Amino acid sequence: METYDSNKANQHGDEADLILLTPTFGYAKKEIEQKFPTTPVKVISKKDYGMLSVEKLYKEIESVLNL
Repeated sequence: METYDSNKANQHGDEADLILLTPTFGYAKKEIEQKFPTTPVKVISKKDYGMLSVEKLYKEIESVLNL
């Protein structure tokens, strides 16, 4: 698994299995979904991001990716 910051989204978005957005980039979800229509895009909730709810986030990622 690799992670990239937002300025690399256009460069690596086509390769991604999932694009996770922090709450501050949630506004860009629709635009990113249009650029990469076959890649799921998820916005991390402010609560989960602030509380570092890693287990909950991992379960959500598993369900999106059917792991």
